[in-house]
Amino acid sequence: MAAHVAANPDAPGALLAELARHEPVRKTLRRIAVHPNATADALLPALADARAGRCAAAHPALAPSVLLALLEGPDEGGPRPRPNPALPPAVMEELVARYSEPGVTRPVS
Repeated sequence: MAAHVAANPDAPGALLAELARHEPVRKTLRRIAVHPNATADALLPALADARAGRCAAAHPALAPSVLLALLEGPDEGGPRPRPNPALPPAVMEELVARYSEPGVTRPVS
């Protein structure tokens, strides 16, 4: 039932955040991760799911600090930051410069 509610395009961000706080249901997290009204609070639990995390990492509501933490955190197969309009241009330029340096092999996406 929660997945159907999360799929409703008119579901408000606060409701999506509440759904994300309950026992995680993978399908619900995936629907929240792609929902245009999802808030940062709703997206954080979705990051823990490998499939939903990829979409959540690309969501514009995710805070740039969370995206940077994903990039700088341990590489354990979790979601990687994706092209994301939430990142300010200066941060994107810094990331491109950092990961373009010789010897840096960690991909951005």
